[in-house]
Amino acid sequence: MMKKIFEDNKEPLFGRATAKINLMPFLPSVCKEVLSDYNPQYTSEDLLCLYMLSGGVARYVSLLMESGSTTKQKMIEYVTGITSPFLIDGKDILVSEMGKDYGVYFSILALISRGMTSQSEIDSVILKKYRCIFSKSL
Repeated sequence: MMKKIFEDNKEPLFGRATAKINLMPFLPSVCKEVLSDYNPQYTSEDLLCLYMLSGGVARYVSLLMESGSTTKQKMIEYVTGITSPFLIDGKDILVSEMGKDYGVYFSILALISRGMTSQSEIDSVILKKYRCIFSKSL
């Protein structure tokens, strides 16, 4: 979104940025250093889990380490906890990416989490639930 606001010549803030920072995720070697600072006895599974869950994003690495989640089990518990910032961020990203019809996408994800994985199963439930939305768009 920031890229669009400042780099799209049709936007009012185009050309007004005075500086630009391209943040890149940490390399696995940096995650290894950070993890070893918090847990000198870490395992290769702990490191893999840290990188898999954070993607090397500094904020996520920081959240995990500062919460004391320095082992694979603790990281998984933290990330899947009811108040997890990881879940909140995921929801916010889905809402912003999917627009006003994000409810349909959340319904599909909920069905998949309940074991409905075939398109015909998902279609039958979604079409019943959202018939009015789809009939307006057709």
